[in-house]
Amino acid sequence: MRIDISRFVTIGLVLLLAGGCMTNDEPRLIATGELLAADGHTPLGDKVIDRYVLTFSVLDNAGDPIDIVREFIHDGRGKPIVTNGDGQFEIRSATLELSFDWERDEYVCDDVCVTWDTFCTEVNEEVCDVCTEQDCWDDCSESCYDECWDEEYCDEDGCWTETVCEEVCDESCQTVCEPVDYDCNCRWETYEECDDVCTETTEECDWLTRTYTSYRSVDEVKKTKAAVWTRDKTRRLYMIGGEQNEDATGPDCGEDGQCDQRLWFQNDRFVAPTPLVE
Repeated sequence: MRIDISRFVTIGLVLLLAGGCMTNDEPRLIATGELLAADGHTPLGDKVIDRYVLTFSVLDNAGDPIDIVREFIHDGRGKPIVTNGDGQFEIRSATLELSFDWERDEYVCDDVCVTWDTFCTEVNEEVCDVCTEQDCWDDCSESCYDECWDEEYCDEDGCWTETVCEEVCDESCQTVCEPVDYDCNCRWETYEECDDVCTETTEECDWLTRTYTSYRSVDEVKKTKAAVWTRDKTRRLYMIGGEQNEDATGPDCGEDGQCDQRLWFQNDRFVAPTPLVE
């Protein structure tokens, strides 16, 4: 098979729900946030967050930007996302899955058979009939019972009667049979075993669209944006965009400048609209 690559097509927005399998090499996430009232100072405590959405902007294989969206409805421990008394919340994910799908058109050529021939070989095989005979044996069981009688005893004070018992057992047997199969009347038989074999091929080609998956590490993230969805007292749903704290957002980097490509920190403040707290 021959493949000629024509062009790449990146599949736009990638939305991934938290979860899935993980390995030690996969990126993971620690996201923290602060939910504030419209004045930008008063914390909104004990507030349920329906969804937390974090969008990662990376470059695809052609160098163009593409968004990878991660959505969370739990805090990482399987519990709802709820702010504490200071309006703060935290989400942890053991797997981040910074991946996106892309398509590639490939000109694929395969050899297709146009001529077939049948080839046969002689096979000798021993063939037997199945015969049945009865296999029999004695199936015995024992039944026991107490046989009792009165006996008279005497001494210088007089006589008395006592009941004396003795266990008596009887064995009974019956013949049991079951059928047993075995090979009999064996003989050798000869027959032909044939196979169709391709003797001539031609090359056929066509365009195919195939989908591949590419992965990114956290140090390849260009920017992020966070948003939360929460409700007011009437259960109306609001989306609140995050104001990113740049000093607390990014890969886990040490003082030596080396970054852990497996851990991403995200920190944002979310200022609620006025109707949310009325």
